[in-house]
Amino acid sequence: MDARVMTPFTYFSLPMQKQFLRNREAIKDKPYAKYFSAQMNVPLSAVCKIQQGPLPLEQTMTPSIEDINRLLEADFVSEESGYALLPGPMAYVQSRKFFPGSTAAMLKWWFMWHPLEAERYTLWFPYAHVSNPCVNHERLKQTSLSFEQRLYGNTFCASEYVGDRLMHLHIHFQDPEKLGLRADLYRDAKIDGSVSALMSLAEQPEVPVSLMVHLFKETPEGLYLTSRYWVGSHPSMSRFPGAEKAAALMEANGFGEAELETLAYEFAVHDLCEFNHLASFLPELYREFGTD
Repeated sequence: MDARVMTPFTYFSLPMQKQFLRNREAIKDKPYAKYFSAQMNVPLSAVCKIQQGPLPLEQTMTPSIEDINRLLEADFVSEESGYALLPGPMAYVQSRKFFPGSTAAMLKWWFMWHPLEAERYTLWFPYAHVSNPCVNHERLKQTSLSFEQRLYGNTFCASEYVGDRLMHLHIHFQDPEKLGLRADLYRDAKIDGSVSALMSLAEQPEVPVSLMVHLFKETPEGLYLTSRYWVGSHPSMSRFPGAEKAAALMEANGFGEAELETLAYEFAVHDLCEFNHLASFLPELYREFGTD
């Protein structure tokens, strides 16, 4: 099936529908309000893959150093979508998204621009996103610094719906090498940028409960973004200080195996919607506001 055949995504939980109405009201007087849209189009092929249910474990990856470096191998081809529950327990999501007409510079700009106002964040996923302030927002605005200097070591504080659950998350962006990706393989793979991070619950930001790897690569036709999410507990997460507390923390917050499998599915849907929606307007938004 052609991955560029799009279909409307139309099901959103009741809390997300109500959030959409709040976001629409909040953004109406902003200069970028015309980019706020109820229409969410996603690749039909990705929807069909998610509808097949959880992936067999042999088709998944763990958050181990060995596995995440497979993403950089010359012959590696990422799956378009999928989710699973790994032993741990840990939610797993995989995806690959295409941004037609976009460049690496556009996506880097987006990560510098959108955290500065909550309404900008709602453009990304109008039904799910609430706010995403940056701890050191002044650093994001320091154009004398590189993208990596502005983002890595910085933290976004995201409030967003994943399914019907409102989650408050701290996203700690890191140099990919600190997460375990080999610098030599990263260079050989000609990756144009990384927005990879450790994620924690806002109530205990010192306990990483998730590893997210987002790697993007520019082509003449547009940008490809390969993503992997791991949420929960896994032995290989022990390389990150505080991760040994993740299992107890997730259980205390009601994330048993069944809930983590549901979270994996909902994160797969969330990722499918937000990044494909961003891809639909990023080039035009950048042309209008990219000098802000």
